[in-house]
Amino acid sequence: MMKAIVGRVPQGTFATVTGFELCVQDWPCLLPKVQEMLTPSWDTSFKSYVLRASTNASTRKVRGMVWNITKEERHMIDNWELTGEWYHVFTLQFGDIQLEIQVIDNQPVEKVVMSPIYKTFLNDKKRMIKTAERARLWYINSAKNN
Repeated sequence: MMKAIVGRVPQGTFATVTGFELCVQDWPCLLPKVQEMLTPSWDTSFKSYVLRASTNASTRKVRGMVWNITKEERHMIDNWELTGEWYHVFTLQFGDIQLEIQVIDNQPVEKVVMSPIYKTFLNDKKRMIKTAERARLWYINSAKNN
């Protein structure tokens, strides 16, 4: 997905973040504005993983990747994640390193993922990649025209 979103596979490191939980949002859980923005690329079968602060912050952990990306790639990810409309960026401080993660606040979810093992794609993989590539090209063309 990172290659489709930013145009390359950046270097990454496996990491675990504590105090958050991985959830699934299905179409009815999405904010109406987000549903509108995702249409026509997606329909009511759409599902997405989301990260949110856990009510049991000391015990909940989510595994993932920390990507080494540029500022421009961060903007491409924000475009893909509908940052400001759906997600917001939460900054964690680890010594001298700042880690930015995409999280949701006060939005309903279909379920919390309790297992550390879960399938990568909730939607058709080819469709996800094609949609991400279109979003990246749109972002690049928009940046050139502004």
